[in-house]
Amino acid sequence: MVPIEGDCDPAFQGVLEAFARNWELFDEVGASVSVTVDGRPVVDLWGGWSDAARTRPWERDTIVVVASTTKGLTGLCGNMLIDRGQLDPRAPVADYWPEFAQNGKAGVLVEHLFDHRAGLPNMPRGVDPEDWDGVVDALASMRPRWEPGTAHSYHAVTYGYLIGEVVRRITGRTIGTFLRQEVCEPLDVDAWIGVPPELDDRCAEVCNQSGGFDSVGLRRYESPGGNGHTNGRSLARIFGAMACGGEVDGVRLISEATLDEAVAHWVTGPWIGFDESLMEPTGPIPRSTFGLRFARGFMRGSEMSWMGPHDRAFGSAGSGGSIAAADPESRVGFGYAQNSHLGPLAGIDSRPGRLLQALYAAL
Repeated sequence: MVPIEGDCDPAFQGVLEAFARNWELFDEVGASVSVTVDGRPVVDLWGGWSDAARTRPWERDTIVVVASTTKGLTGLCGNMLIDRGQLDPRAPVADYWPEFAQNGKAGVLVEHLFDHRAGLPNMPRGVDPEDWDGVVDALASMRPRWEPGTAHSYHAVTYGYLIGEVVRRITGRTIGTFLRQEVCEPLDVDAWIGVPPELDDRCAEVCNQSGGFDSVGLRRYESPGGNGHTNGRSLARIFGAMACGGEVDGVRLISEATLDEAVAHWVTGPWIGFDESLMEPTGPIPRSTFGLRFARGFMRGSEMSWMGPHDRAFGSAGSGGSIAAADPESRVGFGYAQNSHLGPLAGIDSRPGRLLQALYAAL
């Protein structure tokens, strides 16, 4: 039997059953899932194992890398500065980061960083990703791959450095510090961009993955596009606050008006494929279609990142299957984090997709 612990409101028994079923259908290793409705936790479950050998149970406070689900946390931080009047999404990036204007980027707007239209989807070659200053200096000197604003491509790694540097220029704090001080501590949640050594014993081992998601080195430095560590409970509480207009339990993160503006529209038009190495390409730029919808700092629900039946739902999904979602229509916050990177990622028939189906069947 798979060890599953936590709490589940009887009305949401179907979520518990779907969670247990994921071990049968997908050979899940360890995971956590949480749901809030109107800011109130109704599901908080964890189960399985935190290591590939299946010897260490997944505990209540286990955290795991959530890959690109991190982008939703980064997008929230940036939108909080917009909400406070410290950042203008329609201003040139160079207003906040003067060196960024080099090599044809004087017209790149802040909103282009948030919705993947900046033309800088590939990491610069020859720069250590742990060297923040080296990465952002190299990005500032690069020429965009297309005219910014005219097309979009997934800025898989660069997204975090680009928005993170703008946050640093405005606040004087790294985005990991900003997240901790302005989001996690007020909400009493467990989410980290840059994991301190004392938390290593709580980090789950990543299984069935081809990338370098499980190195201790990756935990230490800040890569705000992909190396956040958290769990379902924390994601559900953060995104549950956004589902309730930006506030929960008397803690306001952001205004409802700013959130509405952030997700009111999404990028359409040409999608430009990126080099799978995520480095500067050497060949021609491929063009393709892709089933993602990018808003200002968040994904909108789509076939590839299914966030429930309501079109207003938004959030972020990550390689491996993690996802966080906010549904303002149902005032639902949802978080799922796992250590096994397998199967369909975040579509309707994925592990989190089946949990979401069970959730909405209970509402």
